[in-house]
Amino acid sequence: EGALRAEVTELKGRLDKASAAAEQAAADFARREKALEIKLESAGLEQVARLEEAQRALETQGATASKATKVASKAAEAAACKATEAAGKAAEAASKAAEVASKAADVLA
Repeated sequence: EGALRAEVTELKGRLDKASAAAEQAAADFARREKALEIKLESAGLEQVARLEEAQRALETQGATASKATKVASKAAEAAACKATEAAGKAAEAASKAAEVASKAADVLA
């Protein structure tokens, strides 16, 4: 009976050690899992920040392109207006030249 008690005591000690080791392993696993979650969350937030930065850059480029298009449109409009004015002045000058030529022809005739 004494040997049986000693064996039970030894088995109980082993069981306690195994239980403590299992608890320690579970705690270690939980810490590693939490650290991994934090790393993944951090990486995700970093990726979101990069995507937001890229989106802002695209929006800025879009706005710049839109402004450039508006400026080019206004410049083309101004150039067309000036060309129309110049054509009008040239037509007027040609008309006056024709009038002068006609008067000169009348004088010569």
